[in-house]
Amino acid sequence: MTIRARIALSRVDALHGACRTTAMALVLAWISAASYAAAPAPVVRTPEATAVGRVVAKVVAQLMSRYHYSRHPLDDEISKQLFNDYFSRLDPNHSYFLASDIQEFQSYRLILDDLLLQGNVDFAYEVYRRLVERVRDRLEYCEKRLPEPFDFNKDESILLDRSKAPWPASKEELDALWRKRLKNNLLTYELMDEEKKAKQKKNREKTTSVAPETKKKEAPEAPPAKGNGPAEKAPPGADAGRTGPQQKETVTTPPDKPREASSSQDLTPRERVLRNYRRYLRRLEENDSMDVLEIYLSTMTRVYDPHSAYMAPDTEEDFDISMKLSLQGIGALLTTEDEYVKVAGIIPGGPADRDGRLKEGDRIVAVAQEKDKEPVDVVNMPLRRVVRLIRGPKGTKVLLTVIEAAKGLGSAPVVIDITRGEVKLTDQAARSELRELPQPPAPAAPLGKALVVSLPSFYSDFEARRRHDPNYKSSTRDVRRLIEKAEKETPLAGMILDLRSNGGGSLDEAIGITGLFIPKGPVVQVRQGSGKVRVRADDDGKTYYDGPLVVLVNRLSASASEIVAAAIQDYHRGILVGEASTHGKGTVQTVYHLDRTLRYSPIFKKQKPGSLKFTMAKFYRVSGGSTQKKGVTPDIVLPSFTDYMELGEAHLPHVMPWDEITPLDVVRTVDVERFRGPLRVRSERRRSRDPEFQALVTDIHQFGERRSKKTLTLNRAKRVKYQKEEEEWARRIRSVKITRSRSRGRKKKAEDEDGKDLVMEEALHVLADLVRMQAAAGEGVTEAESGAAMRRETAAAAKVDVPQTGAGP
Repeated sequence: MTIRARIALSRVDALHGACRTTAMALVLAWISAASYAAAPAPVVRTPEATAVGRVVAKVVAQLMSRYHYSRHPLDDEISKQLFNDYFSRLDPNHSYFLASDIQEFQSYRLILDDLLLQGNVDFAYEVYRRLVERVRDRLEYCEKRLPEPFDFNKDESILLDRSKAPWPASKEELDALWRKRLKNNLLTYELMDEEKKAKQKKNREKTTSVAPETKKKEAPEAPPAKGNGPAEKAPPGADAGRTGPQQKETVTTPPDKPREASSSQDLTPRERVLRNYRRYLRRLEENDSMDVLEIYLSTMTRVYDPHSAYMAPDTEEDFDISMKLSLQGIGALLTTEDEYVKVAGIIPGGPADRDGRLKEGDRIVAVAQEKDKEPVDVVNMPLRRVVRLIRGPKGTKVLLTVIEAAKGLGSAPVVIDITRGEVKLTDQAARSELRELPQPPAPAAPLGKALVVSLPSFYSDFEARRRHDPNYKSSTRDVRRLIEKAEKETPLAGMILDLRSNGGGSLDEAIGITGLFIPKGPVVQVRQGSGKVRVRADDDGKTYYDGPLVVLVNRLSASASEIVAAAIQDYHRGILVGEASTHGKGTVQTVYHLDRTLRYSPIFKKQKPGSLKFTMAKFYRVSGGSTQKKGVTPDIVLPSFTDYMELGEAHLPHVMPWDEITPLDVVRTVDVERFRGPLRVRSERRRSRDPEFQALVTDIHQFGERRSKKTLTLNRAKRVKYQKEEEEWARRIRSVKITRSRSRGRKKKAEDEDGKDLVMEEALHVLADLVRMQAAAGEGVTEAESGAAMRRETAAAAKVDVPQTGAGP
C-alpha cells in the first residue's frame, strides 16, 4: 500500500551530528491518497526494471556491505529481513496483500542478497505489480460496498495498527476487514462535517454585526479519515461467516450514489472516500522505475539501520536543497513513517517554531496553498513531492492539515496556516534570563540569582567562519557572552543550561559549549566502522563558568545535545534533570554521490544515479558508553507525557544497538557525584508534596492508559464522546508544552493556557539545593563531615530518622 512509506529522506544528519528524531508516535485510522484526478484510471501500467536501475542496485549493495558501520555482509539474514520488510513497506497495515501473495514469492526469501549483488531487482517490480493488482481489487470492492448502508449505532470497533497482524488468509477475511475500514472512513468524515457546520454556525453568530469583508475565510477542508494507515486493525475472523456486501445493517446515514464533483465541498462522505481510493490507485500507476527502485533499495538499507537510505536523483536534489537552506519553507524537518509524512523536528527560529502550533510527531495529511480551495492529499505521496508543495515564495501562506501527535487515535485533523519564511541564525540564538533561586522553608539568607540559558540548537555561521570573520555567529560564543554579561550584572549563585528539545547541530559547537564548563579534556569519542577511534576534545585550557550547574534535557534533546549532557555528567560537573532519557541518536551519516563511481558509464550520460546515505560512525561518551539507543539518563528523572509516546531512537525499526568502548581518563576540577543521591531524594519528596506536580502525574498516567488502547470504536455516540475527551487531552498537553516555548522567547498567544513551567521550577529548586550543598562542602569542613551533614539534611527533608554516628561517610 504505502509505496513511499518510510523513505529515509528523514531529517538528514550530516557528519557533525544533527539529530533526526523520529520518534514514532501516535497513529490514527485514516485512508487517503494523492490528489491528481477524481475519475478512476483504467490504464494498466506498472514500471519495469531498467539497465540503469540494475547497475545502481549492484553498486548500492556493494557499498552497503563494505562501508556501512556494521560491516555486515549482504547475506541470507539481510535477505530474509528485506523480503519481509518490502511487503510491509508497500502495505504497512497488511490490508492489501493476501497471505497467498507472500507465499507465492517465498522462493525469493533467501536469494535477494545474491540477486542484488548481481544487479537483479526483478523481485521488486513483480511485487509492486501485485500491489497494484490488489489495490485495483480493493477499489472494486469499495465501489460495490459504499452504496450499501452502515449501522453506526452498532457497538463494534476496529483494531488499530495492523502492522503486526497476520496477512488476511482469504478474500472474505479481507472484505470483512475493509467493511470496517470503510465504515470508519465514513464515520470520521460525517463527524468532521458536523464539526465544520457547528463552527460555521458559531462564527455566523459571532459576526452577525460585522461587515462581510471583515470575516475570516474558511480554512480548506481536511482530507478523509483514514481507516488503514498504520492504524485500524480488523482482527482475522471478524464478522465470521459474513462478507461485507451481503451483510445488512440498519441505515443511520442515507447511502449516496457515488458521483464526481469539482470540489470536495460538493462531495458526500461516500464520494470523498471513493475518490481517495481512486487517487491512490492513480498514484501507484504514475510511479516510474526509479521510484520503485528507491523504495526497494531504501528498504534494504534500512535493514542495516533506520538512517541509511538510497536517494533517487529527484530525492537527492531535494536533499541538497534542504542542506543548503536555499529555498523558502516553514522550518520543519520531515520524514515518512508508513504512509504518513511526519514532522521529525522543528527548526529553532523558523516559521513553524515562531508560529508554535506545529509539533514534532504531528502527521501532515494534506497541503493547500493560500489561494487554493482544494487541499492536496499527501498520504502515500513521495516525500520530495510533499516538500515541494510546502515550499514557496517568502511571505506566502501554506495550509497544513495535520493529525496532532498530542491527540489520540481517531481524532479529527486540524488545519494550520503558516507563513513561509527564512530560518535565521539570529532567531536560533541562545537566550538568557536571571531568576531568583527559591528559598528553603526555614528562614535563611537569600541564595541569589541564577542564570538560565536556553539553547535551541548548536548553530554556527560556517560561511563566515570560513571567511575568518572574527565576529562569526556561533552558539558557543553567544553562551559565553551571556555568562560574561550576567556575571558583570550580579554575582551568579548558579546556572541552568536548558537543552530541552534541542535537536543538535554542529559537533564543534557541542565541544565548545562543553568547554565553557571544564578547563580542558576529551568531550566525545567517534568510532569508525573500521574500529578506529577519534577523540574530540576541548583544549583551550579555560573555564568560563565553574559554579553550580544544572542541565535540562528531554526526549527531544538529541545528537549534539546528548554529547554535551553526557560530558557534563561524566565529568561530574553538573546535575542533569529531565525526562527518562534523551533521544538516543548516537550515529553519524555520510552521503556518497554515486556519480563518483558511475559518471563515466555510458548509460548514465542522460540519467543520474542518485546518492547513498549510510551510517559510518558512532558517538561514544568519555565514560565509554554509546549515546546510541539508550540516550542519556538524567540524574533526576521527571515524569512526562512522552513516557507514553513512541519518541526516540529506540522505537525506530532496525535501530543500531547500544555498546561501549574503552573509557577515557578525565580530570575533574568540580565533582558533584556525592550530591546526586541527596538531590534526588529531596526532589522526589518536594514533588510528592506539590499539588500541581501530582496533578500532572495523574494526567500523565491517564494519558498512558488511553494510549494503550488498541481499538477504536465505530459507534457514533461513543466516538463523539471519545473525540471530545481527546480534544481535552490535547489542550492539557499544549498547556504544558507552551511554557517551554515561552522560555525560548516566543510570545504568549491569546489562546495559550496560563501555567508555569513545572520542570524549570523544579530545576531551580534542584539548583538551590546544589548551591547550598556545594557551599557547605567548601566551608572548611572535611568531606566526611559535609557528607554526614548532607545526609542529615536529606533525612530531615524526607522526615526520616537518622541514627547519630561519627563523622564517617
